[in-house]
Order: sequence, then structure tokens, then C-alpha cells
Amino acid sequence: MIAESIVRILTISVYAAIVIPIILILVAKLKFKVSMKSLLFGMLAFLLFSQILMNVILTLFFSTEATRSLFGEGILYVLIIAITGAVVVEIGRFLTLKYMLKKERNEKAALGFGVGFSSLETVLVLGFTSVSMLTAAVMMNEGLFEDQALADQLMTVSTGFIVFGVLEQLFSIVVHIALSLFILYAIASENKKYVYYAIAFHIAFAVPGLLYQQEIITSLVISQLMMAVIALCTCWLAKRYYQELKTSG
Repeated sequence: MIAESIVRILTISVYAAIVIPIILILVAKLKFKVSMKSLLFGMLAFLLFSQILMNVILTLFFSTEATRSLFGEGILYVLIIAITGAVVVEIGRFLTLKYMLKKERNEKAALGFGVGFSSLETVLVLGFTSVSMLTAAVMMNEGLFEDQALADQLMTVSTGFIVFGVLEQLFSIVVHIALSLFILYAIASENKKYVYYAIAFHIAFAVPGLLYQQEIITSLVISQLMMAVIALCTCWLAKRYYQELKTSG
């Protein structure tokens, strides 16, 4: 049996994956007056670069026994995943903001793009994971589903682990909105060093979670604290870029 507390917190996680994006989009539209175009292109960029292109590249990279044995685990795996994800997503962000939103090169376009990107990520990543785990837990408790490996996994999951998963997604939202401001500032200032800053911060944010997955960092709390610090630093810098974009616009 899966504990009732786990079922309840998974249910809350499912609702969070739906409510958070709705609130984000409403605030972006009503308070910051972002365009629907910027929101939609943010979502499109998430699908194209983060979900499709990155997965294709990593699948091809790990398609040989040699690369799987050399880079399939440990610190090298962490670096490959973090660097690939950061480079693909930030270049995709740069290309989309520069060419698809070239008539909206202001702080609102960056905010809308970041909100669209992170909202769809929240629904698909946090939402899909939570729904899958919740469905399995309910079916196991009702005796309709038997998968001992999955049952063992769910029985070892704590409420804290699920809560931290929601917090991690909140940090991710902050980072993706901030990095969208980095990239648009790079375009507006015609200085590509800010693209490199975005890639560096993206890598730094991804690494703690990957280190925890690989059991190189064994404390979930430390991993989350590292992510929180990086998210705050990214947000602090992005706030300055936001003000400069707003002034110049």
C-alpha cells in the first residue's frame, strides 16, 4: 500500500502543475501586458529545443556502447547533460527571440517568452511526473496495478521529496524567465557575452539536480539550496537587465 499522505501530496503536486502556469500567464498578461505571441513562442521553443532537439542530440550521443560506458554515469554524465541542455536551450532562446520576436525587442517580450517556456515546462515535466506517480499509487492501492519495482519506488518516496520537486520547478521558472532577459539583453546590446552568461548560469542551475540523481550529492536539501542560490543570483542580475531594457525601450 502507498501511504495516504503520499497520495495527498501527489494530488497537490498535480494541481500545482496546473495552477502555477495559469497564475503565471494571467500575471504576465494582466500586469505586465506581454503579448500572446511571446508566450506562444516561449512554449514552442520549449518543445522544439528542450524536448525534441536536445533529446535527439543526447540519444545520438549515447547510441554507441563506447559513449555509454565512458559518459553514462558519474560526473562526466552530469557535465554532458548540463552542457548540452544549456547550449541547445540558450541558443534556441537566442534564435527565437532574435528572429521570431524581432518586432518585440523589449522587456515584455523576454518576460512573455520566459513565462511561456516555463509554464509549458511545468505542465509537462512536473505535471506528467505527478500524474504518472499518482495514477500508479491509486491503482496499486486499489489492487488494479501490479508492478513491484514501481511499488518499491513509490514506497520509498517521501512527502519531502515531492515538495522539493515542486520547489525545484519554481526555481526553474525563475531561472528561465531570468535567462530570457539575459538573452534579450544580449540581442538589444549586440553583445554576445550575455549569451555565454546565460549558458553558464543554465549549466550551474542544472548541475546540483544531476549530481543528486547520480548520488554524487546525497543530500536533497543541499541540492535544492544550491539551486535556490543560483536562481536568486540569476534573478538579481536579470532584474538589472530588465530595468535597462525598460529604460531603453
